[in-house]
Amino acid sequence: MVSKKFLVYWFPVIIYAAMIFIMSSMPKTLTESLYVFPHSDKVGHFFEYTIFGFLMIRALNSSARPRTNISLRTMAVLLCVLYAVTDEIHQHFIPSRSMEFADLISDGLGAFIGQIFFKARHQ
Repeated sequence: MVSKKFLVYWFPVIIYAAMIFIMSSMPKTLTESLYVFPHSDKVGHFFEYTIFGFLMIRALNSSARPRTNISLRTMAVLLCVLYAVTDEIHQHFIPSRSMEFADLISDGLGAFIGQIFFKARHQ
């Protein structure tokens, strides 16, 4: 049986990661209409991972094992960046998509900012 805690904290992380995967599975021709100025995809990556960073720190903070605020925040950003790396590798195999280091930078910055917005219970 799935716990309420899992549904409230971790399920949103899993669903959001799946949404990122689905969006990055689409050919660029389907998503490029979302980008209205040069390099606006980097802004999209930033905001996408800002939400992901917030969801990740929120889920990690719900953990039963108390950790320091810094270690939780570092872990949240690292997990988001690790996912971003796998997403960039995944995009390499999608027609009209490519791996871009600048996307990874935008993702990491977004995750960092996202975790800042969360007030952790462990200080």
